[in-house]
Amino acid sequence: MKCKNLCVVFLLACGLGACYVAINWNQLITQRSYTTQRHRIEDNEVISKHSWQRLTTKKTPNPRRTDAVILLTQRRSGSSVLGELFNQRSDVTYLYEPLFPFVERPCDVQHKERVEVLRHITKCELEQLPSLYDKGFNVSNKNDIWSRCKIYNICFPSNQGKAGIFLARDAGICKLRGKGEVVCPKPIDHKDLEKHCRQSLLVAMKVIYLCKLEWLTPLLRDEEFNVKIIHLVRDPRATVNSRTSPTKRNINYVRSTAASICEQLSANLKFVDQSMHDDSWTRDRYMRISHEEFSMDPIKTAQKIYDFVEINMTPYIKSWISEATSTKNDSNLSQKESQKTARNSTLVLSAWRKSLNFDEVLAIQDACPYVLSRLGYQKYNSLSELRDLSKLHFDL
Repeated sequence: MKCKNLCVVFLLACGLGACYVAINWNQLITQRSYTTQRHRIEDNEVISKHSWQRLTTKKTPNPRRTDAVILLTQRRSGSSVLGELFNQRSDVTYLYEPLFPFVERPCDVQHKERVEVLRHITKCELEQLPSLYDKGFNVSNKNDIWSRCKIYNICFPSNQGKAGIFLARDAGICKLRGKGEVVCPKPIDHKDLEKHCRQSLLVAMKVIYLCKLEWLTPLLRDEEFNVKIIHLVRDPRATVNSRTSPTKRNINYVRSTAASICEQLSANLKFVDQSMHDDSWTRDRYMRISHEEFSMDPIKTAQKIYDFVEINMTPYIKSWISEATSTKNDSNLSQKESQKTARNSTLVLSAWRKSLNFDEVLAIQDACPYVLSRLGYQKYNSLSELRDLSKLHFDL
């Protein structure tokens, strides 16, 4: 009870004080992400050993070390900052939204091709990506100008460091210029990518365009490669609030958005409870993390994640997390900059409780009863309860 009260006080202080993170994302990348020789040395022995394991043609069943980790979630669930735990980590090949070419809805369209992309990435078979990306773009008709998946053979390689850090920092494939700009050859040679991938500590990817966890079962059961899944969840009321603008949303849109989010989340939660519960092989390769858990204690949650994927926490990562989730004030920080990955993670926890009106909250709760109950999120029956920020809306 004492701990919970302290957390409430801390959270309320952040909310009422309108704290902002005084970290410019580009500056953070430029100044720190590419100066990692010190903390890379700590892992040389482990990396060397693991690189040899990855290059062998056959692995023993149930290998000890993790080969690949898939961060599976939905849009606006806090995956960008959580993905940075791998993007900022030296000698990790981190791919940002490798399924971007595929259509978001309906999510079962080309689901086999989506899983095939992930399977090739886990095995560092990156030469297969361009043809699969062509198939995705042909159906989704998405614009590739921002992601540049087809131009570079990898998605988001030079988009302010989202997937470009390892390319310049570790692999030497791309070059770093001022203000966090990453300049890469067009296209990137897949052979160079594969070589670095196989020498990496592990491969990590942030995935938001795959709606069913069940489709990843073949990857989890692969005896040659140890693939693990981190399932990131968030209060659907917060997700809906983050996806919609207060000036543009209406009750019908809120209701349909909530239904879509919770239909996907419910299916995945039930699959874990019903199908993975008695299967130790897949169960041991799955971890669920909530956005709220990470926001309340990012260092502890990061350590939990690193333990799960079997890599060590470094002083650099601890320092980066502290900076990226700090509550420093900066009067020069613009509203746009405050929305970047590096920001006060506790500040956003209760933002939806002030932004959504009570009818909108009731509509989301009606669409998401199972998700709210299963994940321990409190339902609100009055406006006064909703606006009382002295009490958390989730279980610690």
